[in-house]
Amino acid sequence: MNLLPKLKNTKLTRHFLYTLLYNGFILRIMITKDEFLKALEVVNNYKTQVSEQFEEMKKDLDKKEFSHLAITKNTPINKTELSVRALNALKANSDRYESLKNLRWDYKCEITAGHFEVLKKSDLYGFRNIGKKSIAEIERMLFEAGIVLSEN
Repeated sequence: MNLLPKLKNTKLTRHFLYTLLYNGFILRIMITKDEFLKALEVVNNYKTQVSEQFEEMKKDLDKKEFSHLAITKNTPINKTELSVRALNALKANSDRYESLKNLRWDYKCEITAGHFEVLKKSDLYGFRNIGKKSIAEIERMLFEAGIVLSEN
């Protein structure tokens, strides 16, 4: 987020009074314009650096092997500890996802926890015949498999 468009100033002799709205907080700072612009550049550089490090960490996490976990992305969905209600809700709504359409749900289940990486929290809340407990159960199972559902 570039902070410059949200910047207002009022000239006070040699210094400026800056009012900065950032994440809902109003900051009033009494410094020179050059000092403020340098500080703003440092903040923007730091934000960029943190974003890049976060993306690198996400890529590294995708490369790691999680075979030591009880549930991995390759664990068949029927081998997890999901309740029958949660499994039935996933099965009933699986036709929404192209990657799940032609896979088996029976005792020779071909569907793994990794197939649900495309799932979003908003999708879960849109499922029919699913309650808060089942949603929490599915989220917990996916988290144990190393999958974090995106918000939207």
